[in-house]
Amino acid sequence: LFEAVSGEPALPHAALLGAGALGSSIVDYALRGGAARLTVVDKDRLLPHNLARHLGCAMEILDNKTGIVMRQAQVLGSGTVIKPHTDDIIELSDDELAGRCDGPALMIDATADPLVRSRLSRWRKKDLPILRSEIFHKGRIGVHLLTRTASLQSLNCLYYQTVLYALGESWIREWLAYEATRTFRDEELLIGFGCASQTTALPKYKVDAHASTAFALARKM
Repeated sequence: LFEAVSGEPALPHAALLGAGALGSSIVDYALRGGAARLTVVDKDRLLPHNLARHLGCAMEILDNKTGIVMRQAQVLGSGTVIKPHTDDIIELSDDELAGRCDGPALMIDATADPLVRSRLSRWRKKDLPILRSEIFHKGRIGVHLLTRTASLQSLNCLYYQTVLYALGESWIREWLAYEATRTFRDEELLIGFGCASQTTALPKYKVDAHASTAFALARKM
């Protein structure tokens, strides 16, 4: 029923890495679109400051974010089979990572963690499409990187491509100029072209705007 009334085919089986603000919004779209299967990997728990942007509620504070995703599927009655894992992705071996992902059609990296991106690049036994989404400049810019596991492409490629676009796009030049004026340590560009939720204060409507774009891209992969 969810798939029928959503107006388009459901998202194929995806392995979502990271169920934070961006990831939980993507999960919500997948559930309401009638996704049959969804694998979610996230080692974190819901903290009070997450409530401004996350799918979870106050009663779920300190619960595993993967458990919150499972409960949302049950509340909606979407029928989605969710396989939750609370592992640290960075520390998983190739075989363990394959087992957790459970044969997905694509991977969605919503962790905003450069170490996770590097770990996926070293996963030589698989060849899966990966959609990585990042939010920058206080939500003014969203960047999506389409790569594959076992690919030589890295976040450096994303950085250099963005700088190249800055030659013709004033709004990207303005963002890079903004980055250059920042003096505190958690620089988005310097620590790996990304930042996690604890370093970025964003209203939920901005997160949802970027999540909807990421989900639309995932549907086309």
